[in-house]
Amino acid sequence: MTEPDHTPVQAIAVVPGSHQETITAVALASAMAVLQSDTNQEPWTTWLAGSFTKTVRTIKRPAQQEKIQQDPAVVSSITIGGATAYAYAPMSYEAFPSHLRRLRVSGLDVRSTSAPLPRPRNAQIPVLATPVVIIETNSEVEMTTGKLSAQVAHALVAWVRRAPQRNLEAWTTDPRVALVTTNFSDRNLDRPESITIRDNGLTEIDPHTPTVHIARV
Repeated sequence: MTEPDHTPVQAIAVVPGSHQETITAVALASAMAVLQSDTNQEPWTTWLAGSFTKTVRTIKRPAQQEKIQQDPAVVSSITIGGATAYAYAPMSYEAFPSHLRRLRVSGLDVRSTSAPLPRPRNAQIPVLATPVVIIETNSEVEMTTGKLSAQVAHALVAWVRRAPQRNLEAWTTDPRVALVTTNFSDRNLDRPESITIRDNGLTEIDPHTPTVHIARV
């Protein structure tokens, strides 16, 4: 008999808006949940010591949203345009409440509505002197909205964990991100001041594929 997997996973339930709104809401809800929690306690310590595993699930009906809104396990919620995301504290899949477990993981793709803006060729990424995190997504990789939302959230959580306190304090008062798409093939993605997310290859794309990049922490 297979032993149950108790690895903590952060669930994020989202009412989707446009592609960009949905990605941004999911990432901000995930990051703010980290900032609003005692990460020196379980389950956060185990989750942050791993790969920040997330599952993004779609809210399609008002009744589903009402149950999520009333769930005391929700740590943070963010609304961006037409999208609203609700981030939970990490928990094992077995611990998911039934109303969360019923939400679909597949089928979250609203790319036709809107897409991250491309970065002009040779444009420079500004230093984070203002509370805006510039997040680049790999233009060579096709991902659904749900998949890319999780990847961007990985990067933003990593940024929250590494950002200098002065940057983080300014950003927390007005948390904002800007999404851009760019070609990663000719880039040095491994500079010590940067963050690069490489997928583990369990869904949609090949293992170790770079998906999201933040040029400066």
